[in-house]
Amino acid sequence: HTHTHIRSPTPRRAVAMALSVADYVILALHLTFSALLGFFISRRQKSGSDFFLAGGQMKGWKIGLSLVSGIASGISYLGIPAYTFSDGMGFFVSALAWFPVMIFTAWLIIPFFKSLGIATAYGYLEARFSRGLRTCAALLFVFRIVIYLAVVLTAPALAIEATTGLPILATIAMTGALATVYTVKGGMTSVIWSDFVQSLMMIVCAFILIGTATSKVSGGIHGVFSTLKKHDRELGEDYFHFRPLLSGHPGETFWSMFFGYFFIMLGQNATDQITVQRYMSAQNHRQASLSVITSGCCTLVFTLSLNYLGWALYAFYQQRCDRGLTDDCDLIKAGLINDTDEISPFFAATELPHGIAGLLIAAVLGSTMSVFSGGVNAAATSLYVDVIDNQLHLGAASGTGVVKITRIVSATIAFGCLALAFGFAQAQGLVKLGVIATALTTPLLGVFLLGMFTTRTNNQGAVIGLAVGFVLNMYLSVAQLVCTGSHMPATCTGFFSGYRLQVYWGGAATTLVTTVVGYLASLFSAAPEAARLHGLTYSTRGQPLHSQLQHLVRIENASSKAKDDDERASLLTN
Repeated sequence: HTHTHIRSPTPRRAVAMALSVADYVILALHLTFSALLGFFISRRQKSGSDFFLAGGQMKGWKIGLSLVSGIASGISYLGIPAYTFSDGMGFFVSALAWFPVMIFTAWLIIPFFKSLGIATAYGYLEARFSRGLRTCAALLFVFRIVIYLAVVLTAPALAIEATTGLPILATIAMTGALATVYTVKGGMTSVIWSDFVQSLMMIVCAFILIGTATSKVSGGIHGVFSTLKKHDRELGEDYFHFRPLLSGHPGETFWSMFFGYFFIMLGQNATDQITVQRYMSAQNHRQASLSVITSGCCTLVFTLSLNYLGWALYAFYQQRCDRGLTDDCDLIKAGLINDTDEISPFFAATELPHGIAGLLIAAVLGSTMSVFSGGVNAAATSLYVDVIDNQLHLGAASGTGVVKITRIVSATIAFGCLALAFGFAQAQGLVKLGVIATALTTPLLGVFLLGMFTTRTNNQGAVIGLAVGFVLNMYLSVAQLVCTGSHMPATCTGFFSGYRLQVYWGGAATTLVTTVVGYLASLFSAAPEAARLHGLTYSTRGQPLHSQLQHLVRIENASSKAKDDDERASLLTN
């Protein structure tokens, strides 16, 4: 649920009257506190390396909890309850995919990145394949993250505008600008601390909503599930059938949800710069693994809670309809909401005590700020380290200028995201294009898997695999939008007439195609030099790194050291 429909003004004015002065005061206080916290933390920096990796001194549990809000944006906070409100219980299985993702990431992926000791995930690709592939992957990441952050700013703002009356442009400007200030000033240290607080806020507000909704359902928790059963919202036998192709049935099956989300979340949590940069901020390998486990467990509970919230809200409104307490059994047809993405803020604005609704809106905007700040910092770090410094070696030569340059890059990326979000707000249909552009995670995951778990894959094969996976992913993403409105293939025409894949299998398909094509393409050219694979694959782990890789690590560490020494000298002089 990453796009919303154009809102009509009538329900917006009606619902906005339900918010009290206390709601707006709490919202303002929370956003102000978030910005001041990030700005205050930024003043505690002692070295320039804090900007990239928070000095490498973060505890694993703190990083893990910060990732709850750092990954789950306002889109998820509103979208998951909306999805389960309208579609029932099928989505909850996606949360179970966290178990294998945690194990795979903590015990297999993290050791590779921690052993390298570099600031970005894509530095591994240069060591394993080539500098060109590293640069390409970094640019793809920056491109994806800029458009993704624009969607993150816009989609929740649309739902909030429709249910509270807060102007969408003001909401985008407020959240984006505040997050930009403390991100540019404080770097990763501010991002982790601010996201830590936002995560606590999100969890507390979710449980307040769950408790309130459940208490208003006749029969409590039992009443929620009995209402779902009464109205055929439980899982049927078809849910456990293996149906990867379109066949007239809904796309939600156990297998599509579990395996589809496994590859999506593995790409986001194991090889995406947003998360890898935070793992690298941990004190050591053990703390990095702890951050993965903490993040996975907290996100698992949080995701299941949001699933239940959607069920509880459905039971609440359905019971009111069943008892004849309202004629508005369909909230959308009644004009009370325009899309199910609005169900949580609508419930908060109309059913919760004064002030609590403001907490919900604050949690949504806070989670949006968290994702935005983490994304901007990750994109700026990757653009500087992987492209600017890696090509021109400015870091080793400029000392304190590294932080200044990175701050300029961060501000430029942030303002670019804001400008794009304003464009999305004026033409909501463009959000669909944003969804398409963000579909780049799983092809890159395939390249990382080739590098880490095969020794035969070479640079030529990795490049070809990435190109094929990228084209396939774009085709599937566009087809999913063109073929909406029905699960029957008949809706797919023209270029997409051959589209038959269920929507949730897209990530698994592109990862598999990338790895298979990349490996097979490698067989047509020379295998990598054996010595160059030392320490870079699962089978050669523990072996001394190749001299060229050691040189790469020394360059980046020297850059960081020169920058830190220069800053210390400047502080002593002042």
